Amino acid sequence: MTIPTPDLNNMSRKDLLKLNPEICKKDMTKKHLEAIFMACDAFWHHPGEKNPTAPHAKLTSGKHSNIYINCTRVLQRSNLCQIMAYQLLRRLSSFYNGPIDWVIGSDSAALGLSKDIANLANAKWHAMQKGPDKTQIWEKATIMPEEHVLHVEELLTTNQTTKAVRTAVREGNPYQVNFIPYIPVLVLRPDKDVPDSIDGSKLFSCLYYDTYVVDPEKEECEFCKNGSSALSPKNHWDELMETM
Repeated sequence: MTIPTPDLNNMSRKDLLKLNPEICKKDMTKKHLEAIFMACDAFWHHPGEKNPTAPHAKLTSGKHSNIYINCTRVLQRSNLCQIMAYQLLRRLSSFYNGPIDWVIGSDSAALGLSKDIANLANAKWHAMQKGPDKTQIWEKATIMPEEHVLHVEELLTTNQTTKAVRTAVREGNPYQVNFIPYIPVLVLRPDKDVPDSIDGSKLFSCLYYDTYVVDPEKEECEFCKNGSSALSPKNHWDELMETM
């Protein structure tokens, strides 16, 4: 018997957190994915012109932003991580139908996601490790020259970590590494200087946001200028959610 795909638009927070990956194998909309993130207390977006004086987010870096996303809160739930892996792989199939022999992702946030994608693609997987000074390390596994490597990430703001992964994989292998020319990203909120492609692989995502981020110590925050308070999502989550 075929189990129908659930109606995420009318689902409680409790049910969203318990979603069964086996019945979520259709394309999910941006609204559906945001509902899952919000159920995990992992997504907030400023209402903008609807309420310009509503509080905005103060990130852990000290910067101010109109958006807060915490992928870890979603991906630490094994069922939701599997759902996100399926959604990324499904979107990849629109661009690429070639072989996938390896799946890799940066340490540590993308490890679970990359492993779930490897399971779905019936591919090999090996964990990256963090090195000093924001580097990544690949060791104790060899990628053969005829094998195709899919590089995935959970969140991309700058291209620093993505480049570090590419550098580590190349330096850690004795043969030339054949990267698939696409990088699936669960959440893409790029800085203005991040290109559409990194190291010859085109970026695409399940969720994309044109994000406002400013360091108030270096330049004036437009939200503060309009009378909006900067609040830490960690300490003021309920207050921020009331504005959505």
